[in-house]
Amino acid sequence: MALQTKTITYGGHTISLNYDDAKPWTKDDASLENAYFDLVKNKVELHEMVYQSIMQLAPISSEIGTLREFLMLIKDFSIESREEADNLMLSFMSPHEDDYDRDILNEKVVLTEKAFGDYHVKITELEPKITLVSNMVNKYTSMIEDSSKWKVLSKIETKHFRKYKTNAIDTNSYSEEKERFQTFLSVTKEHSDSINRMHDGYVSDYNILMLQTEMEYGIWNEFVKRLDLLTKMVKVKVPSMISDEPNLN
Repeated sequence: MALQTKTITYGGHTISLNYDDAKPWTKDDASLENAYFDLVKNKVELHEMVYQSIMQLAPISSEIGTLREFLMLIKDFSIESREEADNLMLSFMSPHEDDYDRDILNEKVVLTEKAFGDYHVKITELEPKITLVSNMVNKYTSMIEDSSKWKVLSKIETKHFRKYKTNAIDTNSYSEEKERFQTFLSVTKEHSDSINRMHDGYVSDYNILMLQTEMEYGIWNEFVKRLDLLTKMVKVKVPSMISDEPNLN
């Protein structure tokens, strides 16, 4: 009996199997080798897929934060516009109506509308990136829950172990290799799960941002109706409101 070692490296894991070169390489040996290598390759590629995705999608968190800051700035602009509208209303009811500079309200409204327009472009560009995150998470979950390759391997192992005397692959060596691979899987699973939670966090942050966005658009749209009425009352010309409003649903 002359044991030889066969090694193949996939990603961060090296498969190491001992076999007896004095024995012929049987169909059971080939089946066990192929099924096990296929499983290892699948799990390593899954881990690498998740790792690469985080490298590609990491900027999304920063983009969401930047957009939230932009939205808070728009909120301030919106508040200032509404306050100026209040000042205009007060001046309308005052005997000194002409003392109010109506251009101030015009400028505030124009600034806010432009900011809303710029914001709409940016948040529209973010949407497909969030979809990419969701698709990646769904794909990862589907792959990690797929046990078909394990089931195939289990059947082949049972058949191979029954003929351990005639098969070339050393069963003890194979069992040791599987233990090493299980250790590798435990480490990569912790890593993958952490990345998965991070991706879920992106989606959660985006959904919160969209709720905030809908709220600010809703407040502004109500103000537009009020401003239109106020304009008719005081007969002052103000910039036209956005007619092509973003669909946030």
